Amino acid sequence: MGKHYIPKYYLKGFTKNRGNQIWTYRKDGSCFPVSLDKIAQETNMYSGETENYITSEIENPANAVIKKIRERVPIDIEDKKNLTRYMISLIQRTPESYQDYLQNSEETLDQLLDDEKQKLKKLIIDDPKNEDKYTIIVESLEQIVSDFKLAPPKEAWEMAIKPDLYPRFNWALMNKKWNFYYADNDRSAFITSDNPIFYFKGFGLSHPKSQISFPVSENICLIASWDGELENEYIKISEKAIKEINYRTASNIYSFAFYSKDKDWVKKIISKKDYEFKLLI
Repeated sequence: MGKHYIPKYYLKGFTKNRGNQIWTYRKDGSCFPVSLDKIAQETNMYSGETENYITSEIENPANAVIKKIRERVPIDIEDKKNLTRYMISLIQRTPESYQDYLQNSEETLDQLLDDEKQKLKKLIIDDPKNEDKYTIIVESLEQIVSDFKLAPPKEAWEMAIKPDLYPRFNWALMNKKWNFYYADNDRSAFITSDNPIFYFKGFGLSHPKSQISFPVSENICLIASWDGELENEYIKISEKAIKEINYRTASNIYSFAFYSKDKDWVKKIISKKDYEFKLLI
């Protein structure tokens, strides 16, 4: 069995009667039922050491908070800290995050290689007697970059999973007002995905209109924002707002969305293109 990048305990909030089977939707709207053991996981996703760190330091403390929220119990400041760490880690440990790491690393290395080659060309002009030495250096650097692209080390990406490396994100989440919006019928419920935390990247985290949404179960979604007078409240949400949140979640899908049942309305939301997002609250 592979290592889960979306925790099983979290996904159980989107299964029927908190069971072990979940309906999994592709981007084209097609869907299939699958065991939680076999979805949102990859073989060798990260090392055993990283897996143990995620379980003990991130997931276990946050699972108690998630349970509170699902039961509509108010959370305290320590709960908020634990769930903040969980959310930051969840963003960083997805396959999309890993692909971003590979792309960004390759682009950075290519730029560094080009810069060094330009410097060495200048050295050759200034010191032609040592052209062979400089040529060997260039070839060595090219080999290092090539080796990285063929077998990129996962250690650096695994380090990036740790939430303490993101102080701005941590500050924004801790200082935003958290409220929990609940749906109370099957016709209006929340979906989730393999990249479940949505925020307006164009706004940035500190912008007054910045909002973060995180479906905690098919019945409850956390909204973190700078707006409003209420905080740490459980508020019944309109069907229109639920649909808006689901479109946000669907826009973040890397490969799959998840829900407890095979429903046409889920397929329509996932298949919709070029949705124009609206602010909540």
